[in-house]
Amino acid sequence: MHKLFTLSFLFLLLSCGKEKKESGPSGLNDTSTIVIVPKDTSVISVSNNDVIEKEAHVQVKKTSGCDMLHKGIFVYKDPQGQDVKVSITDNVWTEEHKNGQYVTIAQMKWTCQCTYENTLLMSSLPGFSLPPGTVMQVTIDKVEGLDIYFTATAAGKSYHSKLTKI
Repeated sequence: MHKLFTLSFLFLLLSCGKEKKESGPSGLNDTSTIVIVPKDTSVISVSNNDVIEKEAHVQVKKTSGCDMLHKGIFVYKDPQGQDVKVSITDNVWTEEHKNGQYVTIAQMKWTCQCTYENTLLMSSLPGFSLPPGTVMQVTIDKVEGLDIYFTATAAGKSYHSKLTKI
């Protein structure tokens, strides 16, 4: 069972790593690395990063960066320069425009550590051009402090933007 888990996890990491190379720029602060050491050896840290010990002989380096977007409250600027508040809870993306006067809701599906799909469920924003069911592909390009830079593609159009965690 342990070997099956380890192989499955390694396959997931390799497939995510391949996707990052093909789909976006490098330089992300986000990595997940498995370090296998003999059972009687103790690993305290790997490259001065936190280590989570799964079992006596397997260590998994804790991630930071892209995983910051998995839950929390964020803000971005709309085309008019006004703040849009984004809440992410249980893979539901909720945007509040104009101090909550309008709402957009999407279902998030993480496809890798730094990529996800947002499926639009509804929007009350006047003039919003995407219909419910539209799937937006999002790749996190880089994370700097509390700023998350990403590229989003939907309905054949791509744009770059930034979310800031608050």
